[in-house]
Amino acid sequence: MSISLSFPAWYGILCVVIGIVYAIFLYKNDKLLQELSRSWKILLSTFRFTIVTILSLLLLEPLLESVTSKVEKPVIVLLQDNSESLLLSRDSAVIQREYIKQLAAFKTDLSEKYEIQTYTFGNAIRQGLKTDFTDKTTNISNVFDEVYTRYYNRNVGAIILATDGIYNSGTDPTYAAQKIKNTSIFTIALGDTNSRKDIVLTEIGYNRLAYLGNKFPVEIAIAGKQCEGAKTSVDIIHDGKTIASQIISIDKNEFFTIIPFQIEANKSGLQKYSVVVNPIEEELTIENNSKEIYIEILNSKQKVLLLAGGVNPDIYALKVAIEKNQNYEVDVKLLSEFKEEITDYSLVIAHQIPFKSTSLPNALNFSSSRIPIFYVLGSQTNFNKFNSLNAGLNLVAPKGVSEAQALLNPSFSLFTVDDNFKRDLEKYPPITVPFANDYLVNNSAEIMCYQKIGRSQTNFPLLLFNKSQENKCGIFLGEGLWRWRMADYREHNSHDRFDNFFGKIVTYLASKEDKSFFRVYTSSEFREDEDVIFNAELYNESYELINNAEVQLSIFNEGGEEFKFSFTPTMQSYRLNCKRLPEGEYSYTARVKRGDDAYEQTGRFSIAELKVEWINATANHSLLFNIADRSGGSMFYPNQLESLKSKILSKKEIVDVSYFEKNLTDLVNWKWICFLLIFLLGLEWFLRKYHGAY
Repeated sequence: MSISLSFPAWYGILCVVIGIVYAIFLYKNDKLLQELSRSWKILLSTFRFTIVTILSLLLLEPLLESVTSKVEKPVIVLLQDNSESLLLSRDSAVIQREYIKQLAAFKTDLSEKYEIQTYTFGNAIRQGLKTDFTDKTTNISNVFDEVYTRYYNRNVGAIILATDGIYNSGTDPTYAAQKIKNTSIFTIALGDTNSRKDIVLTEIGYNRLAYLGNKFPVEIAIAGKQCEGAKTSVDIIHDGKTIASQIISIDKNEFFTIIPFQIEANKSGLQKYSVVVNPIEEELTIENNSKEIYIEILNSKQKVLLLAGGVNPDIYALKVAIEKNQNYEVDVKLLSEFKEEITDYSLVIAHQIPFKSTSLPNALNFSSSRIPIFYVLGSQTNFNKFNSLNAGLNLVAPKGVSEAQALLNPSFSLFTVDDNFKRDLEKYPPITVPFANDYLVNNSAEIMCYQKIGRSQTNFPLLLFNKSQENKCGIFLGEGLWRWRMADYREHNSHDRFDNFFGKIVTYLASKEDKSFFRVYTSSEFREDEDVIFNAELYNESYELINNAEVQLSIFNEGGEEFKFSFTPTMQSYRLNCKRLPEGEYSYTARVKRGDDAYEQTGRFSIAELKVEWINATANHSLLFNIADRSGGSMFYPNQLESLKSKILSKKEIVDVSYFEKNLTDLVNWKWICFLLIFLLGLEWFLRKYHGAY
């Protein structure tokens, strides 16, 4: 034990000198104590010298340095698999009844010599040995990552991993285990390595959206093990009726096939479809023979009118790009033939309209229409009539055409553009643009692309968007878009980047703005191992976010049972975590009252059952052997727990670790120094008072 100072040691001598000078000066010049005897003065001076010296030394922040010896027992980390796949083995009853009891006794025996830390794992890792074998997934690599993090620089003697070796989440645990150095990993091999008769519905491929009256594809992947010669059928059930079925003949023990179906969407809303593979005799389990899928059936697609003044290759390029998104249906019409109402459409693309040779019908009053408009201008556009439409752009003295490339505006913020497309856009070939003395852009408009003429970067707009009180409007000043689409295919062997770009333009223009004061957001589908999360926003009349009102949520399951929740206010909005809900279809109603106004939002969502643990029931003991062998450990079976205990107890490397720990204590924190100073000050004051001083 020693004392260290944050200042040079000679400062301590100075503190002593200060104490001596202070005591001498005080008691030599104190007239009230002139009659006091010399011995009393020396005693009082000693008190004052001690007090001042100690206080001065404490100002130097002295630290008391001490070294203590500690002994850390070895830590044995015991990890027990809690996933559903363990219930599929032949000895599942033995595991549930006998093995768990033997494991608890095994832990008790080892705890006499070691510190035992126990965990159960599946989709997550939890402390303790509380096993019910209900975890829906198994992530073994995450277990090793957690052990590495939690016990870094600890005296870990051994890790015991008890599992069947089946993992369906995370990375290969063999590599994750290699992060843990100088520690033996012992594995307890559970489960059954024998492949048994089983038919498994492994995966269902489907679109989450479909449209009423259309057919949508469903692809069902089926695997069979040890089922050669068997026959079964796969059925798709909707509203309690089988709407599609197909016979399957299994011709080998390791069987796999994908069966396509075309299902007609005959009912709107969130629809539940059950896919069932009928079981065969002596099948291992039927839990993996069925799945439910949920598909949102929409009443209709959004209709887009592509209205053209004349024939142009750009029209086809735009049509196929838009129709890549199944939410949109494109009608192509020539201006001279169009007789319908534009109010039937969600968006109008006016290609070279107003057209030079065809007058604009009175029915097509774009300036007063609330339908979003996307103008594509070109050499056949009547620019004087276009300027009169008040679309957000005026061309001053247009005369002829020129060629320009696109130059992206980095501050554009209405929607995001893929980084790869940004790089391609400025390399695309020039297109034909109208030439004018100037381009007058409204303050409400936002330019996305400028014109690059030759090597000159101009501030002339090429693509811009304007938003008025009535509608949204986009303007593209050029023709030759088909060249961009062809250039995209030449560079990338697909039209995807071009199509996605114009798809985003259409989505922005055609999307209807939500003007409601109360909005609720959530996903339409969750897995049963996911938390169901809602977000809500409440606005005042100025459309400013507020969260000073209570928001309630009621969730109803298929049986009509109600579950009530309350949203929690966040920074400016609301959030609610309903935790996990059972598999099924749900509806919800969110309510809030602000002043005299009450708002309500409704919706639906589904919880999909998770059955990945039932897909593969064959234990992977070779994985467990490799993990143990690479770390210097061994693999054992459940009936060999005594051998495992003996192996651990016999390992000479698993020993206590002694180490020295240096502790620094600030003397200011010592209570007895405070009590000493108070005692000396009190005693000095009492003696001075007793002898007539103050």
